Amino acid sequence: MYNRKELTKELFSKISKEDRESLKERWEKETKRRAHLVSMNSIVLKAFHYDLLKIVAWVRKLGFAGLEVRFQDLFGFTGKLDAAKIKILKEKDIVLGFHMSDWAHWTAMWNNETSSIENLFGSQKEARAYFGGIGRKTILERWREELELGHYLKSQYFIFHAHEVDLNSFFTHTFYHTDKEVIQTTKEALSALDVPNVAIENGNTFSSGVRRLADFDRLSSRNIVIDTAHLESVVMEETYAQGYESFENIFTSEVSEWARTNRARIIHLSDSYFTNQHTKPRINWRPLSFFEKRRLASRDNRFFDHLPVGTNALHMKKLINILNPKFVVHELKVEPLEILEKAYIVQKHHLTKDA
Repeated sequence: MYNRKELTKELFSKISKEDRESLKERWEKETKRRAHLVSMNSIVLKAFHYDLLKIVAWVRKLGFAGLEVRFQDLFGFTGKLDAAKIKILKEKDIVLGFHMSDWAHWTAMWNNETSSIENLFGSQKEARAYFGGIGRKTILERWREELELGHYLKSQYFIFHAHEVDLNSFFTHTFYHTDKEVIQTTKEALSALDVPNVAIENGNTFSSGVRRLADFDRLSSRNIVIDTAHLESVVMEETYAQGYESFENIFTSEVSEWARTNRARIIHLSDSYFTNQHTKPRINWRPLSFFEKRRLASRDNRFFDHLPVGTNALHMKKLINILNPKFVVHELKVEPLEILEKAYIVQKHHLTKDA
């Protein structure tokens, strides 16, 4: 049975010695075209035991321009700001992007759906433990704190992930809130925050909200963040029964439409791999708490997402060439560190091969 680690090792093994030796020169040429960032997600933080100085040195060694910080991974949803960590990020001048927190069930919390919250979390006490409070005031205070920090760190952009992952129905793909409801709630949240330079990120098949260009257009005319793993999972789900050719046609058509709008200035780059190792229906019946369901949801293997670009390398290069983004953020999730470093080599190789 494949796992994320073995798949990454296989992709790495296919890179020839000659290609590995020429990678540094190829990568230097690529970085002159656009800024490449590392997504400082929970995997990266854990790999370096949250030592930001080591992470900064590693990012420089990789040949990347800087970091996209994920606030929830660095400080937790309810954690307090760490002045020492903020000082390092400020002094190293390494933060170019800032990903705002996105909670599961935030739509119910925003709309103060008391009965829904109790149903989704089991109790208000468990909801408070997750959000740090109850109601939209809690969410808004957190987002405003994040925006203030991002501006202090001189982030060049902010990302709002316009989706809703309903963990109670995550295992069956039946969403508690519709796309329309999530999009409307997102409109209200962005209006309340009143920050013009926030870009909108697409979701995947396991969430409701913004997933395709038409959803973006219903939301606003803001800049778009294309997460390629999320885009692939949506297209894969739609075309799996129709074969690879259908996937290619829909993928290319969707990207071409985004290029026409000239709004996709940021790309979250990684690959998705469809598998048959889908465990959700088999565990849905178990009486689990919200946090237990969250842990199990993260282990589902229907898709290996956020792995290095491999099988769909040509699609990704086509996407980047068509959209010509200002920032490419490498959002890879594989461990341990030795394998994560191989993942970055694989991704850099496929982006620059034959360049």
